[in-house]
Amino acid sequence: MKKLLSVLAAVMMLSFVSVLAVRAAETPADVFAYSRVQVVNAAGQTVEGISIDGFRGAGQRDIVIPSRIENLPVLKIGYRAFNESYILNSAVLPEGLLEIDPYAFHECEVLRDVNIPSTVLRIGNSAFDECKLVRAFTIPQGLTVLEPEVFSDCDSLGSAVIPAKVTRIERKAFDGCNSLASVTIPAGVTFIGEGAFEGCKSLREIVIPDGVTEIGKSAFEECHSLRTIEIPASVTNIGIEAFDECFQVTIVGQPGSYAESYARSNGLKFAAK
Repeated sequence: MKKLLSVLAAVMMLSFVSVLAVRAAETPADVFAYSRVQVVNAAGQTVEGISIDGFRGAGQRDIVIPSRIENLPVLKIGYRAFNESYILNSAVLPEGLLEIDPYAFHECEVLRDVNIPSTVLRIGNSAFDECKLVRAFTIPQGLTVLEPEVFSDCDSLGSAVIPAKVTRIERKAFDGCNSLASVTIPAGVTFIGEGAFEGCKSLREIVIPDGVTEIGKSAFEECHSLRTIEIPASVTNIGIEAFDECFQVTIVGQPGSYAESYARSNGLKFAAK
């Protein structure tokens, strides 16, 4: 019995120490500029919380953003909050976060590790543009749009799984992601914007899902390794130079489809599916 009590006491002490360690790991709130905001949550309700608007941590390379400040939940990373934080190496964002505003982590060029919490519903344009050392982003399932340049010039990004609710991949969303070798595009996507995957030089094959109606100008331009792209009959518009400098590409599609006529008129190889 004494032995059991000793074990339980040790476990409780370890748990207590672990909680303290997690709390101690949080970056103090006064390192951030912040404000009160109202944000719409997944249930369509307007909730009050905190927006992280700026970063005062000169010399601080690793941050853990608190989940609560002034007894309110942290709901947003504000516009340009960490823009051009050239020494920021890692950032832990709190679960419960709902929005990441435009340019929030723009040009954090040495940032290697950043989590996007599963609760995030909106990520603004250029939010992670030029985060050149981040190898992976877990894109949250609540997103419905990939905004312009949201992950552009993320040179080390190796793969991307686009969530099922996304319907639009906007202009230059993954432009210049040189290491991007694998992309999964879900069935709900209807639009792939101008230059969405331009300069993704490691992409080898793409399957465009049935339901996409438009592929924008230069969408896959300079995808030098691209060998096959499967285009469904639902696509009725492909912009100019969509596959410019895709020297090895074969378009795979239905005979008599718009994809076939586009391939023929632009001197590209076509294979019937």
